[in-house]
Amino acid sequence: MNGKEGDFVVEISSSTKDELPKTSNKAVVFMYTILDFAKEDRNRVTFSLKVGLAVLLVSLLILVQAPYKVFGTTIIWSILTVAIMFEYTIGATFHKGFNRALGSLFAGVLAIAVAELALMGGPVAEPIIIGISIFMIGKFIS
Repeated sequence: MNGKEGDFVVEISSSTKDELPKTSNKAVVFMYTILDFAKEDRNRVTFSLKVGLAVLLVSLLILVQAPYKVFGTTIIWSILTVAIMFEYTIGATFHKGFNRALGSLFAGVLAIAVAELALMGGPVAEPIIIGISIFMIGKFIS
């Protein structure tokens, strides 16, 4: 490491930044910078193109008026769902989707149970039961 005998040296090749054209055109320099980024890690570029295509397809679906008739204005949340759910690998995306669906199902069942319990308590006890259950569930989850 310090130039002693038996040490090895790691040579790092120069980047394409040394090969940039001598131009003042910022667009050309920007394109070469993107090319340099794409050469470093092609998987990141492929992933970003997949996410971009998925968001584009969902956005085009929203432009069609038919989903608005079925889902209303909440269809816009599908863009955010696509952006949140996409992971680097297919397995991680499925895993995240399964966990999210299971969590939503569990939260729905728990909300119905608390609502029924609060309704049985009467109009005076209802806000107290709901308030206490929110704090208890938050305590147990975190």
